[in-house]
Amino acid sequence: MNQLLQSISHFDGDPNILPFSTIGDQIFQRPNFACGQIKRYHSFGNEIYKLALDTQYKNYMEIGTWCGLGTTKCFLDGIIMRDDNPTLYSYESNKQFYTITKKYWDKFFEIHHIHPSKFNLTHGSIVSYQELDDNYITDSGYDKQNYDYNADIKTAPIVQINHPVDVLCLDGGHFSTIVEWNKLKDSIKVIILDDTKTSKTRNILREIKQSNLWTTLYESHERNGELIAKKI
Repeated sequence: MNQLLQSISHFDGDPNILPFSTIGDQIFQRPNFACGQIKRYHSFGNEIYKLALDTQYKNYMEIGTWCGLGTTKCFLDGIIMRDDNPTLYSYESNKQFYTITKKYWDKFFEIHHIHPSKFNLTHGSIVSYQELDDNYITDSGYDKQNYDYNADIKTAPIVQINHPVDVLCLDGGHFSTIVEWNKLKDSIKVIILDDTKTSKTRNILREIKQSNLWTTLYESHERNGELIAKKI
């Protein structure tokens, strides 16, 4: 247990498993690019971690894994400490990000003898390219054709969700997030949104605020805006 806790304490990943600090330089030409943005030492990351520890929820889902050390780690740090078999289902449309994530967490689970059912990582998208809005323009001026992450959706396998979802974290692309929300909002209990001050989730935030179906558990205007809401 002490070894596991020591390994978890590395916010940017255990360097004895995979030195993520070098991945940005080697692959993306950007230092620490693979380490993610949302950490447990941030208020938002800690709230996600507390949800992962909450035994009233068992099925967690995130869209937008990145390299597995942002929201993914906040979830897993809590989930792996539980003995009631919760699962994080994580979907990543970028094959390179998926491969990096799988390499780290497969080794982490093996070293610490954690049952692999706690983390279900999938390369794919629940949204097809054809479902993306042809007329939407991001705050930065990108349209459907030239927004880089849409190329990932164009080539990624389309996956069907055949498992329940209690807690949903949407932190994927600007074009796909609204479609993902509309597909899943009726069946979830808790929604976690990043980038609420951008066009990516602005309409979702407005819908939640104007609805009598949701109550806000956490909200912050830090970074690009953050929200956690629970269905009443």
